[in-house]
Amino acid sequence: MFYTGAIYSSANYKYFRLQTFAVGFSFSELVLRSLRLLTLPVLTTLALTVLLLRIPDILAFAGVPGRVIRGVRRLGGRVARRHLAVVAAGAVLLSLWRFLQPYGWVAPLLAACGLLLGQTGAALGARACRGPGFRSRGIRIAVAGIFLMWVVAEAAGQLGTRDARADAQHLVRRPAVVALSTERLSMTGRAG
Repeated sequence: MFYTGAIYSSANYKYFRLQTFAVGFSFSELVLRSLRLLTLPVLTTLALTVLLLRIPDILAFAGVPGRVIRGVRRLGGRVARRHLAVVAAGAVLLSLWRFLQPYGWVAPLLAACGLLLGQTGAALGARACRGPGFRSRGIRIAVAGIFLMWVVAEAAGQLGTRDARADAQHLVRRPAVVALSTERLSMTGRAG
């Protein structure tokens, strides 16, 4: 949480040409700023992801016939077995990073999803019983985790910049701020 709060605050204050650590935020203040990322789209996406992973159980609870549930499971298995295509799509999008902005976070997200899909029982098939090995599986999950942290960092930075732009539009209506500094400040603009 500290990491995302630091990224968010850094992007927010960078818009105003300030350094986050010059402002003097404490560890707990940066952790609290990370909660700004819990927006409705993020929470909705997380909820839909959980529901998507539990579709067969939801269908069974709703009384859907078994053949439909088996069809959904087969479809999920086919998608999981093609996890390398999802990873490859993420790699292609990573090579197009410059052109994807401000949606660059999609590339590492696809790569992470593909790596995690490759760890499911459907993707492993017969190897699921004996396992691909702790080291191999651990490395894939760790790399997926790094990609997911990259996605969170991108989202935090974009949200910080977007919030700073919104704050800048309404800066005149905000109350004045007193800046105490032991160093000489260089501020331009007309007084009053």
